[in-house]
Amino acid sequence: MVIAWPPAPARDFAARRHYLPANVPLVKRVAAEPGDTVCALGQEIFVDGRWIANRLIRDGAGRPMPWWTGCITLRRGAMLLLMADSPASFDGRYFGPTDRGDIVGKATLLWAR
Repeated sequence: MVIAWPPAPARDFAARRHYLPANVPLVKRVAAEPGDTVCALGQEIFVDGRWIANRLIRDGAGRPMPWWTGCITLRRGAMLLLMADSPASFDGRYFGPTDRGDIVGKATLLWAR
């Protein structure tokens, strides 16, 4: 898990829709790293040919979600951040890869019940 700033357009979009305040970073899992091929095809996201998540067509308020499409091989310094077990997570399935420079740090569990 990492703490990261989403790309600026996604950060603005999330703030406008009240998904997240503009000055709060995301906490996400790294789903793909440099050299991995990431494909966004319709509602599905694949990493190296393996399905990892679906995307929502609309958010909980019925508004259309932004989608990127196609396949890309992640360049050096790029990562796909995604919470596959949380279908409503606003993450790389909607805004694509995140630059390593936008990674603030590693999220570490300090205490568990």
